[in-house]
Amino acid sequence: MKYNVKIALESRKDKTGQLIIYNVPVFAQITFAGDRLFYFTGYRMDAEKFNPETQEARKNSTGQEGKRDVQYNVINQRLKAIRAALELFFQSRETASKQDIIALLDSTCNKAKQETLKPDDFDFFTMFENYVRIADVSAVRKRNLKSVTNHWRRFEETRGIKISFDIISPEILRDFEKYLKTEGYIPKHKKSSELVASPKGVNAIHKIMAVTKVFWKFAKMELKHKGIEIKNPFGEDGYQAPTEVYGSPVYIQTS
Repeated sequence: MKYNVKIALESRKDKTGQLIIYNVPVFAQITFAGDRLFYFTGYRMDAEKFNPETQEARKNSTGQEGKRDVQYNVINQRLKAIRAALELFFQSRETASKQDIIALLDSTCNKAKQETLKPDDFDFFTMFENYVRIADVSAVRKRNLKSVTNHWRRFEETRGIKISFDIISPEILRDFEKYLKTEGYIPKHKKSSELVASPKGVNAIHKIMAVTKVFWKFAKMELKHKGIEIKNPFGEDGYQAPTEVYGSPVYIQTS
């Protein structure tokens, strides 16, 4: 079975748009059968200590595994072991899944016992709630984030579908927007679980979708660190949220 593997540092920019060059995760980028998997090797390095041409740690450099410093030769031994394991694996396979490859490399890197992925690691709502929990925002902003999570839960119940990263597409996002425009729900009374319809305006929908988009970026990065790649349903070729609309400004003329 044909495949390709490239060892490289994660390419990610900070809030100012500058490429992050310190303490950068080292990934094995594996392509096979038209699919792609990013596997976190367990190591982090400064960019200057990694050689992108040889795809290994530079001589006499160090990296980190968790909080522990690791010498370059130990890092390169694992990277070589990853390549060797993949070569043997694909030689004997006609088909393969991401889960098969992750299990293989977890064993190769001795990560199977250290980091066992649970179903909740991939659950849309569990990750959304975690995102809300760790968000460094005001209490009011946190309540707004929680309300977006609730809108998605009610949309799931109303449509009778299981919301997941796999199912969310530009079409699902457009249907979610339609749901917000025509239905949406809020509690009838503060002390009551009864819900009443509460269609949202354009500006409210814009903010809900903006929060969802930011959360998606967070989830995409978190899952990438676990070796899982999810598609981005937003962007130029995907879903476009409605723009905010404001009335014409009113000027008060004074004499």
